[in-house]
Formats: sequence, structure tokens, C-alpha cells
Amino acid sequence: MHRHCEIGYRIAQSTPDLVAISDWVLKHHEWWNGRGYPLGLEGEAIPLECRIFAIADAYVAMTSDRPYRKAMSHTV
Repeated sequence: MHRHCEIGYRIAQSTPDLVAISDWVLKHHEWWNGRGYPLGLEGEAIPLECRIFAIADAYVAMTSDRPYRKAMSHTV
């Protein structure tokens, strides 16, 4: 599972239209506290685009049905 960032990076590097975002593909699972993967980046060393993606991804995960739980409401 943790290798998908590196695999996606290689695919993006070999696809001319995706080369520009390949670095974001590699780093999209880095965590602010440095415990993410694959590079263990932390804080502002993580590209802003990856930090924004992490917020959007978490929102979608929380507001979507999962096999193990119902989606949370979009309203608070």
C-alpha cells in the first residue's frame, strides 16, 4: 500500500501531461508531523498542493459511505 506513491510518481514521470504534478503524486501522503510516507517530510517541507489535497481527501473520506460506517453529514 505504501508503495503506491512511488509507483504513481513513476507513472506520472513517464506521462508527458503529468510530469508537472509528479512531485505532488509522490508526496501526497506526507503528514505535517513527519510520520507520513514515503519520504517522512514534515511541516512546510510538504508542498502546499499536497497539504490542500490531504484536507480535501479527508473531507471526502469522512462524508462518504464506507463498508464499515455510514458517511458523516456535510452539515455540522
